[in-house]
Amino acid sequence: MMSVPSTPGLFCHDHDLIFSSISADAALNRLHLRRVPVLILCLAENGTPRNHPGIVGTWTGAGPRELPPRPGLILRAAREAGVDLARSWLIGVTADEARAAGQAGLAGCVLIGDAPGPTEDVGLVVARARDFADAPRVMIPRGGGCWHGM
Repeated sequence: MMSVPSTPGLFCHDHDLIFSSISADAALNRLHLRRVPVLILCLAENGTPRNHPGIVGTWTGAGPRELPPRPGLILRAAREAGVDLARSWLIGVTADEARAAGQAGLAGCVLIGDAPGPTEDVGLVVARARDFADAPRVMIPRGGGCWHGM
């Protein structure tokens, strides 16, 4: 019998999105202490890789079939890292990333920046935050409560 992952994960658009926040290290430390893995999704060969014990890996899209609005990259990273999609969130910048998160079955998506979000219901919570460190403040599941116990 195959075991079902029980750990929620936090998927993030790229290294630069995380570390553009002054308090990113503090946010990563809080997630790491609570055993919430951060999975970096690189949509292209961009971003400046950084090491932190909370970052469990970096996955790069293997072509258009894996890139937003398709969920392939999220699904592959979740499978390889063993995280529970239904309890996981994605931090991104575009409506297509929110669509991919919804198709992958994630609990929610936090959009950073001013780009418009999806206009349709994508099947998950879509929230806005100032930066990566601010994201946990708005990560409230549809049923209420806190997604990760912070």
